[in-house]
Amino acid sequence: MVATVTVVGFAPRADAHICTNPVQVNVGEDVTINIGVAAEEKPVTAVDIAIPPGFELKDQIGYLGWVGTRVGDSTHFEGAEIKPYSCAYFTFKGVAPQKGKYLASITVHAADGSTTKYIDANPYSLFPALGIYAGVPIPSQGVSPGGGSGDGFPWMWLAIAVVAGGVAVAFAVVWNRRRDATADQSA
Repeated sequence: MVATVTVVGFAPRADAHICTNPVQVNVGEDVTINIGVAAEEKPVTAVDIAIPPGFELKDQIGYLGWVGTRVGDSTHFEGAEIKPYSCAYFTFKGVAPQKGKYLASITVHAADGSTTKYIDANPYSLFPALGIYAGVPIPSQGVSPGGGSGDGFPWMWLAIAVVAGGVAVAFAVVWNRRRDATADQSA
């Protein structure tokens, strides 16, 4: 049996241009994983995707002019260009033979020679590595992998920000009243 997994389904953060999303697969099943790769302000001319340790890669496939070759423990794609602020997609065909999380770091090479590495294990970070979750759930957004539930975490920071803003406004009002009172006394 062959399963095809498209790496979409989680909305990217509003402050980042993210094309890579975590994917869940069945242990021991042949899978086709589409890997989204982002270009930011510079065009990308080459992409390296690490083969996660333990993941059995059977083939790497480029698309629309991209040609993939295996180079040791990674794949190298070149032959086309990712335009700024867009995504290109690459494919891994293989098997996750054991239950667990497999991480594939992504390195993009810009036309000017600079590189950006997507290495973060948190699937919702600014530069996430591709997380392949074999027989284990993808962590919920706002939860660091291996962390607790985190359900109230964003709300806690929002509450702190609102309270801090209220304190700042109250301080400004008191400060302005004192300044105005001092100005009236000296006039």
